[in-house]
Amino acid sequence: MINCQAKTHGITFEINDKFLDDDLSAGFRGMYFTSPVCVRRTGRNEGAAAEIFAEYKIGDHWQIAPGYMTFIGPKNSRLGQFEDNDTAYLRLRYSF
Repeated sequence: MINCQAKTHGITFEINDKFLDDDLSAGFRGMYFTSPVCVRRTGRNEGAAAEIFAEYKIGDHWQIAPGYMTFIGPKNSRLGQFEDNDTAYLRLRYSF
């Protein structure tokens, strides 16, 4: 990994909304890192991560939440080093 000790700049975001009488929440969130010093030294940004997610309430007690997260960037960047570790998940929760 390239060592760029200067300040890191980036942006994070989340866009979501509720549907079906607020039983379904779905959205997209992510982060994009870029450091001007690293870009000048290497010509590359530090990568990005993005996640698409949903959460659905099933009755009063159960909740199901699928999602997918991906990492993007050059192999030797802050987030690009995780590019082969994209993740799909499914969470099932019971609350009482």
